[in-house]
Amino acid sequence: MLYNERYILLRGHQETFLTTEFRVFLFQKERLFKFLFQDQILHKFPGASGEDIWQKFKMAFSLMPAAAVVGDKILCVHGGITADVKNSVDEWRKIPKTDKIETINQTIRELIFSCPIDDGGAGAEPAEPIYFTSIEKANQTRLFNEAAVKEFCDKTKIELIVRSHEIFTNGFRFFADKRMITIFSTTVHQNTKNKATFLRVDAEGVVSIIQLRPTEKKAEDKTKKKNKTADSVKKTEENKTKESKEKTKDESKEEKQVSKEEKQVSKEEKQVSKEEKQVSKESVKKEEKKKTNASQSREIESFFDNENEN
Repeated sequence: MLYNERYILLRGHQETFLTTEFRVFLFQKERLFKFLFQDQILHKFPGASGEDIWQKFKMAFSLMPAAAVVGDKILCVHGGITADVKNSVDEWRKIPKTDKIETINQTIRELIFSCPIDDGGAGAEPAEPIYFTSIEKANQTRLFNEAAVKEFCDKTKIELIVRSHEIFTNGFRFFADKRMITIFSTTVHQNTKNKATFLRVDAEGVVSIIQLRPTEKKAEDKTKKKNKTADSVKKTEENKTKESKEKTKDESKEEKQVSKEEKQVSKEEKQVSKEEKQVSKESVKKEEKKKTNASQSREIESFFDNENEN
């Protein structure tokens, strides 16, 4: 960070992936590509260097603050509030930070993941504070109603809770009689062309809402960039598949060549064996002929010997 005394980055759900559940979403022609942030790092930095970078990211994310207080009046969090507070948000300072991202503290988890819900959906009277766990949302998100927000603010003397974690077309939404506000600070999120919102707090603690409207050019550029990235990912996968097929084809070709050479060697061995048999056969014939000639020579000599005696 160039200005670490002027900017504070809070930890959100994208910096908290239990068992590495942080994913990047890309859209191309209504198709959704989903892959792990870890996979991106290891793809760009293969081997030990990529794994080392990944571990450093995990540690950096796990040590980020989960909440910040502005002027003792405004609480800033990513998700929402927790029932685990008695008198002051200063109680959270006692929670130790850890680089073990898989064992996140329950209070910190609720500050990052919890969401407000209308009283009708909470199943409670409007004046009754309620916190409950939703098994339908990711990571079993804790939900809270308006009465819970008011009770929390009364306990902690907090006047306004600023959160994000949800997108609204207008860029923001008030909750619990304007004691909580949800803001979304980017436009054209996943091609929705929503407005973006950020807050300005002056020296007197007065809060102003600043809105940014999406431009057609920005939407078009962002879509092109996403499509280009998605094309790159798709092309990489296609190249891997092509390389795999070519490798298999080459291996098959080599196996066929080896088999062909083995057959040729076998054929040559058979030819040599045949020639050896032929040579052996001719050698036997020559030996037999030699023996026959010798026998005939002895018979002629014997005949002449007998004639001379007579």
